[in-house]
Amino acid sequence: MSTEHNKALFRRLLDELNKGNVAVVDEVFAPDAVLRSPHLSAPARGRQAFKDAFGSLAIDALGIQYTLEEILAEGDAVAARFTARGTHGGEFAGVPATGKRFVLEPVVLYQVAGGQITDYRLNWDTLDMLRQLGAAPA
Repeated sequence: MSTEHNKALFRRLLDELNKGNVAVVDEVFAPDAVLRSPHLSAPARGRQAFKDAFGSLAIDALGIQYTLEEILAEGDAVAARFTARGTHGGEFAGVPATGKRFVLEPVVLYQVAGGQITDYRLNWDTLDMLRQLGAAPA
């Protein structure tokens, strides 16, 4: 696949998640894709892991809306920087809902094979988020 196709996968993912469409996971991610993220104790595998992360956590508990800031690709590797804005409306990292707004600047690195994402490495400043929620000292 072309680098433009590989970047388009992430654009499509963000666009659909902003609409609350978690079903886009089936289109964008390979069936055995791996999710690596600081809020997980170990990597998760499979589309359901992504549906849980994007649906019950990002959409339902945190109300996140995404804005793509920058995306770069070379071969099957893609890096993207984006802004995630939300409201803490459900439990996150053991912290009950606070109703507070937050802004994150995550970075994702992912690999593409066969036209779908196979390895997705998401990183953000979890401590900063907890501070914004009032759950960690400033």
